[in-house]
Amino acid sequence: MRSVTELPLHGGRAPRWLFGRMVKLSQAISTVIIDEFGPDELVRRIADPNWFQALACAIGYDWHSSGTTTV
Repeated sequence: MRSVTELPLHGGRAPRWLFGRMVKLSQAISTVIIDEFGPDELVRRIADPNWFQALACAIGYDWHSSGTTTV
């Protein structure tokens, strides 16, 4: 069953130290997916909004953060 989730917009930024860690973690996750399954699989997963939201949560964004759309 598919549904729509509405996420509120929030102002502000992630602290520089946290953003740097988020970048490193997302690079590591991307590298593993590409090494194991190929670049097409990474694109397929990133295109899935539920997977993309889960990735954003895994790297440190708040679950309801509008910032995930700008990753």
